[in-house]
Parts: sequence; structure tokens; C-alpha cells
Amino acid sequence: MTKKQEEVLFLIRKFLRDKGYPPTVRELASLTGRKSTSGVQKLLNALEKKGHIKKVPGRSRGIVPLGGAHAFWVPLVGWVAAGSPALSEGHIEGYHALDGSAMPEWAFLLRVRGDSMIGDHIQDGDLILVSQQARAEDGAIVVAMVDGETTVKRLCRSDDGIQLIPSHPAMKPLSIREESQLRIIGKVVAVLRFLEPADALSLVPLRDQESKRDALHHQREDKGRSRVQ
Repeated sequence: MTKKQEEVLFLIRKFLRDKGYPPTVRELASLTGRKSTSGVQKLLNALEKKGHIKKVPGRSRGIVPLGGAHAFWVPLVGWVAAGSPALSEGHIEGYHALDGSAMPEWAFLLRVRGDSMIGDHIQDGDLILVSQQARAEDGAIVVAMVDGETTVKRLCRSDDGIQLIPSHPAMKPLSIREESQLRIIGKVVAVLRFLEPADALSLVPLRDQESKRDALHHQREDKGRSRVQ
């Protein structure tokens, strides 16, 4: 599937989830920034030929996505910068479609760099699914920021302060005396590992900033790469 085809398929599914009915060809042309519908028709024909959609003859809203209709589009965050929200627009590199049946209300993906959490079966190159939240219970695996650096560790609180504990025998815990020195970005709720490298997986790009805002707003209503060490 080409990037343009992926974008159109993404917009069809998103429109269907937002509105409850599929878009017309003219609406798709507008959403993709095209003045003519002929280019969209060619993309739809290609998607139908590949089995991703079905076009119902005689109906203006007859574009039906096949398979994955209930997919939840989760943003892959390129990085998490100090002082800014993890899901701010400039950080999102693209979207992966995941099963939305048990998806947290606010969720994003980060790609792991390093093996500090190998004891918890989180390996270099894995994608971790993160529930964006500012607090987490003791013992949770969290994505946290300390002194401007993003890290994935297990959170441990005690009378002596806070520790971010790796699950690698050769690595030492990171001790934090003041709560204000720690910014919890989210809690790790799942690990995604692919037989082919995650870098080779296709991302659905968003054409413009308005589309990005719409996608994130849709996640809130629905429910219901960072390089981390």
C-alpha cells in the first residue's frame, strides 16, 4: 500500500468513526487537499482492488472499509521534550492501528532504545504502549523525565525518596530526593514486538496540523520515537 493510499484509508476510517457514516468522494478530496475528485477515485479503486474497501454502486456514501474497522489509531511519539505535553503536535511522527477494545483513553507509543528493562521483557527496538498520566502507583513501569532525559523504569517510593529501578543486573537504580525533580509522563501498559523490525512498519502520516488535532480529539471522545533508555 502506498503512503497516499494509507492516508485515504485512514481518513475513511476516521470519518466513519467520527460521523457514523462514510465520507463521499468529494469530502475525501477536500480532506486530502485535492481540488479534483479524479485522484481520489484512482486511490479508492486501488484500495478496492487490494481488498481494503468496498464501493457500493449507486450510493454517494458507499465507501465501506473492510477489516480493521474498529482499529484505534495510536500516535507514535518521536520524542518527549521537557515542559511540553507528550502528545503535542510537533512530537507525533505518525499513527499505528491497534485493537481499540481495551485501549486507554489517552495512549501513545514510544520506541525503546537500550536494554535497561530487559528483565521485564522490554527489549531494544520494542514499541511500548503508554497510558498518558501524571501519576502512577508504586511498582508500575513508567515513562518518566528526570533532568530533561526520558527514561523507562519501575517506580519505587519509600521514606528515603523515589527510585527509578531498571531490570538489568548491571544497572543501578536512579535515586530522586524531591518529587519535583520527577515528571511522570505515563504508565507502560503493553509491549509490542514484531517479527520484522518496527522501523519497517508503515506509519499513517497526517497531512496537516488540523488533522492531527482532530485525531487526538477523536481519541478523547472515543473513550472510551521517543528514544528512551
